[in-house]
Amino acid sequence: MNLEKILPTNGPHINEIQKYINKYKSEIIVIKCGGSVLTDQKLFDQFIEDVSILNKLDLSICLIHGGGIFISKKLKEKN
Repeated sequence: MNLEKILPTNGPHINEIQKYINKYKSEIIVIKCGGSVLTDQKLFDQFIEDVSILNKLDLSICLIHGGGIFISKKLKEKN
């Protein structure tokens, strides 16, 4: 795998990243995506880019949607 093509240029050194790839390659990485990520385009784009990098690194990812903002909004609509 060519890490130089996958990783952002402004991140940690490749040796540091490789250490974590090796440590977590047999694990499932759980990422909670809060509702605010879905309402802020810049934040959403960064989130997708980060998840994409993890996917390209062949790490197992489980995305969980928090949805607190949307749940609160729906609850207020009911009252």
